[in-house]
Amino acid sequence: MSPNKSFAPDNPFALWVDNQIRINPQTPMALAVSGGPDSMALAHMAVTWSQSSKTPLHILTVDHGLRAAARSEAQMVATWVKSQEGDHIHHVILNWKGEKPDASIMESARNARYHLMAKYCNHHKIETLFVAHHQDDQAETFLIRLAKGSGLDGLSGMREVRSYSPSLKIVRPLLNTPKQDLISYCTKYDVPYIHDPSNENRDYLRPRLRQSMEVLAQEGLTSKRLALTAKRLARARQALYEIADSAFQACLLDKTDTAYVFNFKALQAYPEEIALRVIQRAVESFRTDADYNIRMENMEDLFDSLWHNSQHFKPRTLGKCIFSLKSDKQSKNLALWIEKEDQ
Repeated sequence: MSPNKSFAPDNPFALWVDNQIRINPQTPMALAVSGGPDSMALAHMAVTWSQSSKTPLHILTVDHGLRAAARSEAQMVATWVKSQEGDHIHHVILNWKGEKPDASIMESARNARYHLMAKYCNHHKIETLFVAHHQDDQAETFLIRLAKGSGLDGLSGMREVRSYSPSLKIVRPLLNTPKQDLISYCTKYDVPYIHDPSNENRDYLRPRLRQSMEVLAQEGLTSKRLALTAKRLARARQALYEIADSAFQACLLDKTDTAYVFNFKALQAYPEEIALRVIQRAVESFRTDADYNIRMENMEDLFDSLWHNSQHFKPRTLGKCIFSLKSDKQSKNLALWIEKEDQ
């Protein structure tokens, strides 16, 4: 049991850490803290939780260099961290240097932010990075992905835990906490925070969605309900993942560094959704270093040709993988081959 249990009732971070992971007090953690109320609340929760164990906390603030006030905001976080008791608490400002893109600025800034923080974590042997995404963020993510035509996986929203790299996990302990609760938390504990004007800039998608959500809330589509829907879909996603994993193992005939071979007849005994996920998993295992995702429409088009017209299926390439149907020499059954194109 953590020595910080007494803080849990008012501290979602402490509740999550105590219930979900075992912490070695000497194992360092990192927190992404921009200076907004959500990340400052997370920082205060983590600092409070760590006071007994003295677990090393690395609080990371990224200055993207996109606004004149960004530097002073980062310094505000630094000043607050310095005011906290304990040599185990560290603050670092990471700078996004170089030319900035003219288009997709928010997406590029996000990618740069995670790249900088991951690089820092790798250098300091930190395996866990906490971020302050909350319930309202989850609802916005649901709507964004709905607008883009995402399937069940996309509509499941952000995961509480995901692997950013083999050596770093991204953890979101506040996904069930409304933003207003985090603002109230900052007020209660006199935690300073800044207001980022880009959060209201209608040139960006999320600020536009926030304004539309006020209308949706009047019809019952509150952030809480949207986030709850995402949570239920995530539960279904996990079930499908586990079934697909069993199907993957049951249908796999052979595996090399450059190819997967599946019993196609056995694979066809499963529902289409499961078979599609088996194929996706094989392809993704060859694309760990890819800098773009395969469009679901393209994957579904290939799958439909394979599934519903296998007698006339000819080898096709997608995502730098070659798909083909061949007769398996041992079983005499039709085998699905998925091979790396650049082998």
